[in-house]
Amino acid sequence: MEKRPEYVLDAQIGYVLRRVTQRHLSIFSARIPRVTTTQWAAMARLFHAGPMSQNMLGRETAMDAATIEGRGGPAGARGLVDTAPDPRTAAALR
Repeated sequence: MEKRPEYVLDAQIGYVLRRVTQRHLSIFSARIPRVTTTQWAAMARLFHAGPMSQNMLGRETAMDAATIEGRGGPAGARGLVDTAPDPRTAAALR
């Protein structure tokens, strides 16, 4: 009978990444409690790239439409970002 290789949890990349993510979120929320990491990512992208559509912001931050809408809405409501209709989309609808 062949011996199976030992499974070592600490050697699994998914486990290590989850632990690193937990630590990062803990440090981030202690130092920047007003926003989530996803809100921060969206604001950082807007700071560096300038205004863009919500759709483009989602693509640029690797977030789906529901996530970016959920993150942008509260940040916008607290005055952390400005929102406005995309003039290109508005023109296309006319």
